[in-house]
Parts: sequence; C-alpha cells; structure tokens
Amino acid sequence: MTPFILKHTTPTETGFRAVMAPDMESAIYTAHFPGNPVTPGACLVEAVCNLMERHCECKLRLRELKNVKFISVIVPDRESKVVFDVVCCNVPDSPIAAKATVNNGNVVCAKMSLVFERRDH
Repeated sequence: MTPFILKHTTPTETGFRAVMAPDMESAIYTAHFPGNPVTPGACLVEAVCNLMERHCECKLRLRELKNVKFISVIVPDRESKVVFDVVCCNVPDSPIAAKATVNNGNVVCAKMSLVFERRDH
C-alpha cells in the first residue's frame, strides 16, 4: 500500500515519468508520524515497484535494490505532487534494470537503482 495517488504517467525516450500526489487519507501518514507526517522511504521504493509493473505490463519481483539515497523528506501536507523519473532497460528474458529519481518539484528527495525479475503467472 503506497500513500500516493497516481495523477498521470508520460513515456520518455528511456522510460517514463509519473506524477503522484500524497494521499492524506492513507493510514501510513497517521502512523508515520502522528501530528507530523512524513513519507517513509520504503513507500518510495514500493511506489517505484508498482510503477514499473504498470509500465512493463507484467508482475515483477524486486531482485536487487542498490545505491538507495534518501536525500530530502517528503512532507505530505506540503507537497501537492511527487514526481518519479524512471529510466529502465526492459529486454525480453532478462532482468529489468531501473534507475529512479524522486522529486517534489525542484528538490530531489530520493535516488535508487533497482533490478527486477518477471514473476511467473
């Protein structure tokens, strides 16, 4: 469960850009942290995983997460949008490599490299 609402996605030459908005009704924000909510880093990783499944149109399993950097906090009641820029290489019958940058407009909030495997149906 990610605490975001997908607004739209746009294909790019090397992947896609997704614009999401924090879902202030999410239970995550009442728990992390009550009265002063911030987006947990794990939720950013999960959002990228979900966006990759949508982009690749198949179920994926996260095989490797590396070079994860959480640079700036996303405060949901101050952010109207969170932008996920994802560069990915999707070659049939091979692991899918992706690099994601998450920002809230002008400030980079997180960067990560991920490797996915397609899940069997």
